[in-house]
Amino acid sequence: MEIKHKESEEAGVFYIEVENQKPAEIQYVLEKDDRLIIQHTFVPESLSGKGIGKLLVDKTVLYAREHHLKVVPVCSFAKKIMEDDTYQDVLY
Repeated sequence: MEIKHKESEEAGVFYIEVENQKPAEIQYVLEKDDRLIIQHTFVPESLSGKGIGKLLVDKTVLYAREHHLKVVPVCSFAKKIMEDDTYQDVLY
């Protein structure tokens, strides 16, 4: 499954296209003080329970690490995933 990325100067989205459905996605905004704020995660019902949401969080965290950003998970799903110790280095 390919995770695609679209971004502008202030925001972005990682997503997985699903035929004839809204894509699975994680949306974020970038703050000027080097923070990436995860605002929303969506996974269509047909992909629910397959770990797609976690894959999107992991891809977003990888992006944050590569760009030396700290992550603020406002989205409740992302916040729950990022409670794990493996994410502590990027949490704001």
